Amino acid sequence: MEQEFKYYGSISYASMDNAETPPWVIVFYEKLKVRVGIYIGSEAKIWMDRAMEGAPDLADEIREVLAQSYALIPIISPSYVKDSEGGGGRWPKNELVKFFDFIKADSYRKIYKIEKLPVEENKQPQEVRSLHGYRFYEFDEITGKVIPYEPQQLRPTKKGDFYQVLDDVAQDIANDIKKNFRPQSPQGSDTAHRLLESKGSVYLASCSEDMDNFRAMVKRELIGHGFEVLPQERFLDNSQIKANIDKSLLSVHIVSPNSKLLDASTRSVIEQQFDEAVKRATMRTKAEKFQSIVWAPDAKLSEDSDTELVEKILQRATRQNKSEFLPGSIEELKSTVLQRANEIIASKQEANDDRRSASLVFEPKADKDRLSELSRIVKIIASQKFNVVVPTLDTQEMTSKDRAQASRDFEEKSLKCDTVVVYYGAGRQAWFEQKWEEIDKRDIMRKRSTEKPIRRIIVLDEPSTPHKSLCDALYSGDNTLVIQREDDVAAKLETFL
Repeated sequence: MEQEFKYYGSISYASMDNAETPPWVIVFYEKLKVRVGIYIGSEAKIWMDRAMEGAPDLADEIREVLAQSYALIPIISPSYVKDSEGGGGRWPKNELVKFFDFIKADSYRKIYKIEKLPVEENKQPQEVRSLHGYRFYEFDEITGKVIPYEPQQLRPTKKGDFYQVLDDVAQDIANDIKKNFRPQSPQGSDTAHRLLESKGSVYLASCSEDMDNFRAMVKRELIGHGFEVLPQERFLDNSQIKANIDKSLLSVHIVSPNSKLLDASTRSVIEQQFDEAVKRATMRTKAEKFQSIVWAPDAKLSEDSDTELVEKILQRATRQNKSEFLPGSIEELKSTVLQRANEIIASKQEANDDRRSASLVFEPKADKDRLSELSRIVKIIASQKFNVVVPTLDTQEMTSKDRAQASRDFEEKSLKCDTVVVYYGAGRQAWFEQKWEEIDKRDIMRKRSTEKPIRRIIVLDEPSTPHKSLCDALYSGDNTLVIQREDDVAAKLETFL
């Protein structure tokens, strides 16, 4: 991410939602800052306008805050919608529209939709309708009445409470910060950068509103175990559904047992997602092991339930023999999804054991601003059927013990690699020569054990590094390749390897 931001996020809300005792929005804001700060290990820069005096146009201060914010956190409620339609200060709508303009220019910006109270999707502001929200309420299964999640709530309900959903929001924001964010800093320091991402992605299909709380429970479990959850949008077209499913280890489909509650567009999206998952499972390779799981809550199935959609999807699953129907409780679903995801990862790892391995070596302090180029090189090497071992980058959040363990882990994995890629960017020549000597020593040990010599690849990415011809002269050999950034790296690697 090229642009730097002053704030991780700014909160957009209607003043009526903060009129309770204790004030709901202020409690949400203060607790969110604490939770995000705990997860990232530093102060969470989240902005909120406490004055909220209201005006038909955005104040200059708020406009500036939005421009400097990575994310917008709108608190959706009937009051928010009314204010957005002109019944109040009209700030919420203006904030959304302005921030959406920023998203069009910078697609990496985010909106985290907070659903304080129920609002029909077709009445929500256009900018947030397609997004999955964080629901701070549920419906009583007998009376159908709304049960709000309040900060002073003493005991959680079966499906959640204020602090549980707040923690979902905090973890998602923290994970995005660690992956994408560079805050403004007078010292120029960076927060965590990671070349390697989560354990993998799980496609947790968009579902009907009556199943949203179940979806949130599964999402919470997956994120807690290191998985990324897709999609972030609620309603997708076919190409977006396919793109997200193609990235995923498996798909999970939570289907409402009451088809009569669903409108045509929701039914269409639910069926499209399942059909695309079946196609992916049909076309999967032996190594992919992709599968889909279908679940409907048994507790909600009754004699008067309209199970037509469930039955329709189950018929397709049975006919294609590419899906698993999982009856049972939500706890059984969570356990099974984690088990299947980990099984797929294990099977992929077994397949990868037959692949060659390469370790990437670079000078972190000198090349910390070249992570995008390093990521490009990692992808190119991986495309040549290599497992790539990458060092964990030092961050402010890491303790000295963490750093020592990360260094040991990298060294242990590197010793098993038959290829070393030395990225020679802004690093000092003394550093480069030291690394080369270390590789020489490893090579001698390998030859003593009758193993093949280490293949060495030097990637030159800095005018101040030795001229390529000099590198060819000093570090030449049958097992050494010297390439420059502007070279066709993939082609040269393929020929060399």
